[in-house]
Amino acid sequence: MKKVDFQEIVAKAKNLAKYNKTWHFHMLGRDCKFNNNRGKFRITFEDESSGKSFYSVFDNKPIKESKKLADLMYGQGFLRKKEKGEHNPEFDLILKKAKELTEQGIEWHHHHLHPNCIFNKLKGKHCIVLEDPKTPNSLIAVYNQKPMEDLVKIEKLFYKDSK
Repeated sequence: MKKVDFQEIVAKAKNLAKYNKTWHFHMLGRDCKFNNNRGKFRITFEDESSGKSFYSVFDNKPIKESKKLADLMYGQGFLRKKEKGEHNPEFDLILKKAKELTEQGIEWHHHHLHPNCIFNKLKGKHCIVLEDPKTPNSLIAVYNQKPMEDLVKIEKLFYKDSK
């Protein structure tokens, strides 16, 4: 995994999208179990077509940077879409917990782990994971397909204050 400037990640995302190549990213919280840069935020970018990964480190929560990549990955305005797809009842617990944390003013983050994701222990499956900042436990919902319906719900909550 190579450390790069965030603008390089954006350029890579745009280039891969232009050629319909698959990629995804993660915004890692300061205490995220996947973050090797404890105390800092990190955006990790995975080029699924080449298997190469890149990251940028941030002192402050990179919500606008993360939203920019989300718009590139899912399409601008994806938060306004009414997606349909596979629903996992375990996701209801994730969304409930995320709402509780939001109401309490506690910073939280989630992951959409793609089937080939470097962080995904359930290869071949999509997973939505919520790390509970109050405990070492994570909540997880597993899917056979990209979980756009559930993903849009949690992304709306996560990006609610983002423009």
